[in-house]
Amino acid sequence: MVLTLPTGPVRVPVTRAQFEDMIGPAVRATVDLLVRTVHGAGLLPAQLDGVLLAGGSTRIPLVTELLAAAFPVPVEVEPDPQLTAATGAALAACQVVSPRPRRPAAVPEPPAVNGAGGGWAPAVPAQRRSHPDRAVQGEPPPRPQVRIAPLELPKVSRLALARGRGREG
Repeated sequence: MVLTLPTGPVRVPVTRAQFEDMIGPAVRATVDLLVRTVHGAGLLPAQLDGVLLAGGSTRIPLVTELLAAAFPVPVEVEPDPQLTAATGAALAACQVVSPRPRRPAAVPEPPAVNGAGGGWAPAVPAQRRSHPDRAVQGEPPPRPQVRIAPLELPKVSRLALARGRGREG
């Protein structure tokens, strides 16, 4: 590891064990938070299809090891984990900017029944459960309006401009 000190850059050797000791508490807290989040969604870790890791920290073996110990499902890493979050954000932005129209669900007509047969009842579709206490049927509720605020960049101070001019070549 290279540290930039006022006297100049200094190389400080750090072993994998030392590094994992330093980051271990934060990684364990993150895994615990994910377990609590899954439970908060009314699921058990075994009910997941897998855990997908995104970001630069996915390259740290300790992260995968602790997640695999907490979740009895595959722990996967994207081929380019640093771009996963950006790709997801771009896809979400596309849905906000130009959402795809939803097609109405086709409801099949029940077959004709003569009065003599009796005993026939139309099939009732199974209810999807998004939460243990609430049943959701049919289409999800409409999305709320999204207000996109313009990005306002901070103004550069004169002091920062003056310092920046001295570094130019």
